[in-house]
Amino acid sequence: VSMLGTMVGGAVHLAVLTASPASAPGAAAAAAGVPLIERRVRREQARSLVTHYPSVARTLRIGRPDLPRKFDDGGLVDVNTAPEPLLASLPGLGAYHAKLIVLARTAQGPFGSVDDLIGRDVLPSWALHSLHDVLVAVPPPPAGDDLDAAPVMEPEAAPGAALPPRPHDPSD
Repeated sequence: VSMLGTMVGGAVHLAVLTASPASAPGAAAAAAGVPLIERRVRREQARSLVTHYPSVARTLRIGRPDLPRKFDDGGLVDVNTAPEPLLASLPGLGAYHAKLIVLARTAQGPFGSVDDLIGRDVLPSWALHSLHDVLVAVPPPPAGDDLDAAPVMEPEAAPGAALPPRPHDPSD
């Protein structure tokens, strides 16, 4: 009897282990989350490169989806180099805050971290909170570094440039 129980138990165990995951209940919902997890992992890997190897991050164009590149950074956007239209296209940011980011980095220098956007009063905390997963601050190349091209000043960042109308702030 115990031999028969072992054989039946082994057959059931084999069937469970070899069953297609798509046939399991809730598998479709779990499979839909896989691309989101992959994007998050790619963003974490890209952030690690920005932190430990900023010159490699600049070469791979991390945070620059507007430029041709082969490295997938999971959709990060660099607040230090991304052009104003790209920043304005981010959900919840808009033209006003995009212009502020460009003006602040032009007038005060590059951002040391994404949190500097709040420290310099460029973005309200609610706006940064919603974009924290996609924003990154890639450090500029050291002075005299011939490997990286100097950043080009956007025409929108010219001194005396007019800001678009200020959007309604939900925290007011």
